[in-house]
Amino acid sequence: MVPGPPPAGPTMPGVPVPAVPTVPAAPPAAPVPNPPAGPPAPVTQDGITIAAVTPAHGPAAGGTVVMITGSGLPAGAIVLFGGVPAYVAGGGVASLTVRTPSGMPGASVDVTVTDYTGRSASMRNAFRYDADSSVPGSAPGAGTQPDPGTGTQPAPGGPAPDPGTTAPQPAPQPAPQPAAPGTPSPQSPAGTVLRPPPQLGAVTVVYGLRVAPVVGGDPLSAAAPGTWSNWRCTTVLCDGVVVR
Repeated sequence: MVPGPPPAGPTMPGVPVPAVPTVPAAPPAAPVPNPPAGPPAPVTQDGITIAAVTPAHGPAAGGTVVMITGSGLPAGAIVLFGGVPAYVAGGGVASLTVRTPSGMPGASVDVTVTDYTGRSASMRNAFRYDADSSVPGSAPGAGTQPDPGTGTQPAPGGPAPDPGTTAPQPAPQPAPQPAAPGTPSPQSPAGTVLRPPPQLGAVTVVYGLRVAPVVGGDPLSAAAPGTWSNWRCTTVLCDGVVVR
């Protein structure tokens, strides 16, 4: 018989115990990135087909010119981005050109094409509003104070306005003065034929109005009887001014 290893017994004082080797753990698997989402699939509803929305993203401030292609797009189409109406610049049965409304930064919204009859088709998450990428202080005039004299922002990088100075004020414009009595009227354009004023008879006050008959140069003499009602005020004088 081949003798086996001696049975394990208590360790002797001062004798080192051999270390037991450990197996290193396997490193964690690297995460698999999700593939980028492709454009939404074409949608057909109520006879309206939305094939693509290009471009598929734009600033949250709105104003992006977007083309919606498809088929059966209605005349007088109404386009909604996330339920908000967009300005429809034009188009036909195969394409629409619209301008996006404003939206929430980073949000993806549905694009809906509808009409006044109630037909509609919606493409899910067809347009994404870009996240706000503005840097604090990058806006025009950021970090500057308005000039107390003018109320305007100084130019970026320019010297700060002197608080002790005031902006020049525009010179006051003179108020127009009424024409003095007897001032001749301005000349009429060349070729103008002026109608002479009517000749008035004796003035009579009726119910506080000064009225006078027309005794010469009556404009009604050249007017057809059916138009006399349009001239019924030609005989009324108010404070010496003929009411025409």
